[in-house]
Amino acid sequence: ITVYAHREETAREGVLAAFDEIKRIADLTDRFPEKGSRAYALSDVCKINSMAGIRPVKVSDDVLTMVELSQKYYNTTERAFDITVGPLMDLWGFGGKPSVPSDRDIRGKLALVGMDKVIVDRQAKTVFLARKGMSLDLGGIAKGYAAEKAGERLKKMGVSQGVINA
Repeated sequence: ITVYAHREETAREGVLAAFDEIKRIADLTDRFPEKGSRAYALSDVCKINSMAGIRPVKVSDDVLTMVELSQKYYNTTERAFDITVGPLMDLWGFGGKPSVPSDRDIRGKLALVGMDKVIVDRQAKTVFLARKGMSLDLGGIAKGYAAEKAGERLKKMGVSQGVINA
């Protein structure tokens, strides 16, 4: 993060606040923490994934917004952008030990993929994955969302110009 401000203190505080905002979004969207850890407890994505096929999960406004934006992008891109790819990501070993799965294994996991199986209740602020074994991966949207939120935080802190290289 590079910023320009009239006062050095404003710049420093703004950058620290922006990084805090990025960390907050990263904590909410991390799907890889160890179960039972503090990081796992902070992650709305872990909570959603652990309750797949069981019940809706109350989430933060930020995660709710990212899921809703993802639904929009899913439809706009004719299903090319899909945050329900968690089971496929796991099959390929992302976040762990990478491996090339068989076509048969891939076809088996495809039944767990599709935004049409994600139920969002804006009023209740919940997200529900309709099938057990489904999992979200917000990696495709969280970085841009976090950068946008960091920019908003910079403005709020009095920083008028800057660059966030994510």
